[in-house]
Amino acid sequence: MSMPLKLNEIDGFTLVTYFAGYNPTPSQRQAKDRAMRTLILSTVLSLTVPAGLLGCASTSPHNLVQSVVADTHLGWQTAPENQLAFSLATASGVAQVELQPLPEEFTVVTLELPGMQKVENIQWENEEGKFTTLYDGEASLEGVSLQSRGHGYRLQLQLSAMDYLRDGGVLTVTDQR
Repeated sequence: MSMPLKLNEIDGFTLVTYFAGYNPTPSQRQAKDRAMRTLILSTVLSLTVPAGLLGCASTSPHNLVQSVVADTHLGWQTAPENQLAFSLATASGVAQVELQPLPEEFTVVTLELPGMQKVENIQWENEEGKFTTLYDGEASLEGVSLQSRGHGYRLQLQLSAMDYLRDGGVLTVTDQR
C-alpha cells in the first residue's frame, strides 16, 4: 500500500509530506540521519581536499631552492608545516644555494650540512647584490643557530634572520678545509 503524498512549496523548495499516519520507526530515522551525515561529509571532503592539495603544490620546496655550485648536492628533508628543510653536501668546502622568494608563511629554514668539519663563514647575498654575514666563525646574527652534529652541522634560520631570506638570494656556507 502506498502512502498518500502532499506537495508543499516553501521558498522555492518543494516539500513532500506524508500524511495519513506516516510515522517512521527509530531505526528508519537513524538510517536517514546516517545517510544525511554521509552526504554532508562527502560533500565537504570533495570540496576541501582538492583545495588543500593545490595549496601544497604551490609552495613545493623543490621550486624554492636550487644548487648554484656544480659540486653542491642538494637533498630534501621532511619538515613541519611552514618550514623548509634540506641538506647541502660539497666536496670543495663551499656550498651555495639560490633561494627563491619565500612565502610569508615560512618561519624556519633548516639546513643539514653533513661532512662539514668547521664552518667558518655563512653569507647571504640578496637580489640586489648586497652581502650580509650571518655567521663569521664565532658569532652569528639573531635568529641564526649553528649546531655541531658529529659528522657535520645543522644551520637553522628563523626570526629576524628570515627577513634576509624572504626576498630571495644566494646563501653561501664556507667550511674550513
